[in-house]
Amino acid sequence: MPLSKDILKQLEDIVGTEYCKTSNAEIYAYAFDGGIHRHKPDVVVQPQNTQQVQKIVQLANKYKVPVVPRGAGSALCGHSVPILGGITVDMQRMNKIKDIRIGDMFVICEPGVVCDNFNAAIKPYKYFIPGPASSEVATIGGMVAMNASGEKAVKYGATRDYVLGLEVVLPTGEIVRMGTYTIKHSTGYQLERLMCGSEGMLGIITEIVMKITPLPPKIAGCIAAFDDLEKAGQCVANIIAHPIIPSQLEIMSAPCIKAVNKAAKMNLPEVEGILLIEIDGRPETIKQDVETVAKICKEAGAVSMEFTEDEKKITEIWKARKQMIPSLSILKQEYATTMLADDMAVPVSKIPKAVAGIWEISQKYDIIIPPYGHSGDGNLHTKVLMIPTDPKHWEQAKKAVAEIYQLIRDLGGTTTGEHGIGITKAEEFHKEKGDLVPAMKAIKKALDPNNIMNPQKMIDWDKGFMYELRYPLDPNRKLEGHLAKWENEMMTCTMCGYCKNVCPTFVNLLWDPPSGRGRMVLSYGILEKELEIDDSVVKAIFQCTLCRDCNRRCPSKVKVPDVVRAARADLVEKGFAYPAHIEFISKIKKTGNIWGDAESTPPIQEGEVPVFVGCQFLARPNKTKQYLKLFEKLGIKPKVVKEVCCGYPMEALGFVKDFEEHKEKFLKSFPFRTAITLCPTCTVYLREAYKIDAKHALQVIAEKLPGANIKKLSGKVTYHDPCDLSRGAKVIIEPREIINTLGLELVEMKFKQDTSRCCGGGGGILVSDNPLSTKIAEARIKEALATKVDTLVTACATCEQVLKNAATAVAEKGGGKINVLGLQEMVFKAL
Repeated sequence: MPLSKDILKQLEDIVGTEYCKTSNAEIYAYAFDGGIHRHKPDVVVQPQNTQQVQKIVQLANKYKVPVVPRGAGSALCGHSVPILGGITVDMQRMNKIKDIRIGDMFVICEPGVVCDNFNAAIKPYKYFIPGPASSEVATIGGMVAMNASGEKAVKYGATRDYVLGLEVVLPTGEIVRMGTYTIKHSTGYQLERLMCGSEGMLGIITEIVMKITPLPPKIAGCIAAFDDLEKAGQCVANIIAHPIIPSQLEIMSAPCIKAVNKAAKMNLPEVEGILLIEIDGRPETIKQDVETVAKICKEAGAVSMEFTEDEKKITEIWKARKQMIPSLSILKQEYATTMLADDMAVPVSKIPKAVAGIWEISQKYDIIIPPYGHSGDGNLHTKVLMIPTDPKHWEQAKKAVAEIYQLIRDLGGTTTGEHGIGITKAEEFHKEKGDLVPAMKAIKKALDPNNIMNPQKMIDWDKGFMYELRYPLDPNRKLEGHLAKWENEMMTCTMCGYCKNVCPTFVNLLWDPPSGRGRMVLSYGILEKELEIDDSVVKAIFQCTLCRDCNRRCPSKVKVPDVVRAARADLVEKGFAYPAHIEFISKIKKTGNIWGDAESTPPIQEGEVPVFVGCQFLARPNKTKQYLKLFEKLGIKPKVVKEVCCGYPMEALGFVKDFEEHKEKFLKSFPFRTAITLCPTCTVYLREAYKIDAKHALQVIAEKLPGANIKKLSGKVTYHDPCDLSRGAKVIIEPREIINTLGLELVEMKFKQDTSRCCGGGGGILVSDNPLSTKIAEARIKEALATKVDTLVTACATCEQVLKNAATAVAEKGGGKINVLGLQEMVFKAL
């Protein structure tokens, strides 16, 4: 039953209208998490302090409304899916680190702090906490609720081993403090331990006192390859029994190796099984341990071993391993990773039989179940790779999953090592822990008499995992519209959320719909005709800057920007185009450029090498002439013709029919197969849409400049990589070579090269959501100011203008001053 207007009004009064959402985009996006289930809440709220959380819970308890706490939504078993609807409490806005107390070995933080951000804050003090593979998106509160752990658990333990104290709002609304500020205590029931792994069923965590541990002084890594998976498993048991406790000890089967090699461009040996081993500690002990591990691996039958002390290489290996789950989705065409049978644990000595048994079960079916995982602590992972829209594959999955868990129980193992129970594993949990369920229900009843806190999970769930699946199982359904061709991308997306914290709109807004994952969810809803389109849906889709960073970060290489463009096309054809965008496109149709100026033409001249000026430089004639003079000084004879817009704005904003008509005009005005381009977006689009061999001006300058007679410049600069130039055209090295050739010292920003953050000028938001564009741009300027240089250079006219405006705004607010210039200006000055 939907919530009453009175309850919704009271929620708005508690958190404010801005942080209480019932619009279609929020309700639909928060129906999903990183697992296979989905169900919509009635409302999503974002509290900013403990008192607001308390009032929300008190209200919910009074009216017996379900409450579902949610961190990053990266859990894999439906933990944050509101099966009974109700209130989803999104904790991402409570993201402050309150106190770092190195001498006391703890940090006090709010639950919405992301694990990697937590570790970045204490790294200067040479401390850390071990996190899960999803540490770049997982929040500390979510980690506590799940008792999360990861690859370092074999030596450093799980989240529960770091929780000293908690502030919790109980289901009846009381605020209680559990634990202490001391490294150990024996003061009554250790209820803070009870909250670890409670999966949001016993209360909402609002503050955490986290113990921290010193970073090791040195690390060494090893890749050991085996021609038999069971031999690799036996080697794990042998290493632990020696005894040596590595800081990380991972096993990967052949399908996993192939997937990571393909997704992360690694060159791991493609054998039946490999071990990834990391040893840390004092340099003198590491040398001895490396020799011992090498001997153990050789005796176990390793066909090759590679050791390294290069920390950069070791980091790359573990980064690739962390991408395992979504990487598996690209292993086989049309097959996708589904979160089933995903993290059982066995005694370490049983690892050989477990990995062999899982792979044997997999061979019986037309689905792929590759074993891998944190073998050093007995925590194995599998994922079921299948065609997620095929009902027959789901039937096979049901049988295979049951067989795998029976195998694990027969080996003395347990249902889950770190991902928890939620909905997906509840049936197997009851088989293993049935005698404990009554006691757990008694605890739940005592703390939550009205059963409002994340109900129908774990102890209450008995329906199996074939319930509220996020995958469509009707093979006869008819797909229509521009999104239809991208159905496979939507199935491939594992909802891991790795794209969230690189998305400029999510980082600045902290709501899930305007994120890479959020837009994939909304696009799916549009395609399946189960999402009613309203202003919130349109806004989230059109707030995308099309910066391509989600696609770069995605281990499955899901083409999120292409899906967004297709969603926009469907929205436009349904009548949901922005008036500002309609006017924008109308100008191109009437005058051939985005400015609506029929008299505006490039400086036409005869020459040998075609130059495509583009709309942005059409409005900047002095900069265009500067580029042309540069080319001439470098021995290039530019040819400039009367041109029309490349058409990118039409396609990017969803006006596909208009673009198809416009293409003929473009090809008629610019009939060349090679070109030099001034605009990064034009560079990419001429390549992608017209198959023109387009080189950006900086590529040409980088080739010619070393042989030119230049006057060396001096000073320090930082460089902003335009999104389409770095992630689209892959032009990253050339601008840095130019800066070096000019004699300038480059001071890089935190996010640089292909990880560069967007300036806020792309995707159409300059005209449809200028406040958001400004917010993104000012964040980038603040990042540039942190380099302590006085000049920022870039290679995109839009970036330059947007960042100039942002620099002025930041300076007026007292945030510091920085000049913004086009890199070609520096080159021109030197020539």
